[in-house]
Amino acid sequence: MAPKISFIIPIYNGEKFIARCVSSVIDQGLPLNDFEIIIINDGSTDDSLSVVQELQKKHAAIRIINQDNQGVAVARNVGIDAAVGEYLWFVDNDDVLIRNSARHLLAHVMQNNLDVLTFGVKELPAGAGLTNHDFIQESGLSQVATGRAYVAQVNYYNTAWHYLVQRRLLMEANIRFPSGRWLVEDAIFTPTVFLAAQRMAHCDGIAYVWIRHSTSVTKRRDAETMKRACDGLFGAIGDFQCLIAAHKGGSPGLVSRLKSRKDSYTLFLCLRLLISDQSLRYVTRMYRELRLRGHVPIIHLSETEYPGVKYFFLRTTVNTQALFLLAAILTRLAGFVRAPFTNK
Repeated sequence: MAPKISFIIPIYNGEKFIARCVSSVIDQGLPLNDFEIIIINDGSTDDSLSVVQELQKKHAAIRIINQDNQGVAVARNVGIDAAVGEYLWFVDNDDVLIRNSARHLLAHVMQNNLDVLTFGVKELPAGAGLTNHDFIQESGLSQVATGRAYVAQVNYYNTAWHYLVQRRLLMEANIRFPSGRWLVEDAIFTPTVFLAAQRMAHCDGIAYVWIRHSTSVTKRRDAETMKRACDGLFGAIGDFQCLIAAHKGGSPGLVSRLKSRKDSYTLFLCLRLLISDQSLRYVTRMYRELRLRGHVPIIHLSETEYPGVKYFFLRTTVNTQALFLLAAILTRLAGFVRAPFTNK
């Protein structure tokens, strides 16, 4: 009999965290036959593989897949194709699950025949104490709705770990994480999943603990990291443009949400361009390409989701070509970045 749920955990150099993560997944109050844990070792160069192999000796539910380093998107896709559980839960190897949360969430998805179920998330800085408490649900499940209605009404998380998704939905709609979207792999995957869902709901109980690390790759500003991030954001903007075109006949709320998300990625791409170590020529070329493709000016960014003077100033800077290019020059002259005025 196939398990009810597959936990998919990519790992790359996560030797310090993976044991804690797996322990929290085991501690879900599920019968052994009801779950599997698929760990995709994405070419780790530390002792991650040794650690998970030791864990596998103790827990029969663990399956290990080794591959050369190809990134989290490819690793998760490998996990999707290998999984046999009815539902999937993507888990980052440095995060943890709240005890018994999977048991309660599975009861909801099974009883209501859901394609997708989102849930509450708790954010903690690295080093903060983790309280070992049971899953607590404050109120009942939200009204079951289509994914389109959910996206139109909810300012949802982009992250792939804040929901359970029926594996059949991914297989039948051929939904996979896009490659070449470094750091923003979830940005297009999540709304694509939601928009394909016919039955979707939200549970307000906190089921997942997101650990934020000061050394996270998302906080690095070296030239290589920033260029990969900028290229990934540029690709995600194009993906959203395609998603908007595919759903242009949808409700005003749905189209507005998608356009606002696209504009948010455009805004943050431009901000990264300003503070990156990339050359002024590269920044100018990327910005002009955004304007050429109609992504700038930004006119659909939700002022409810991005309120205040800060976002007004950023939006104005991005929308005004002369102002944006002046800001790029001034940040470099002021030494905020170390970009040479040469082509890259």
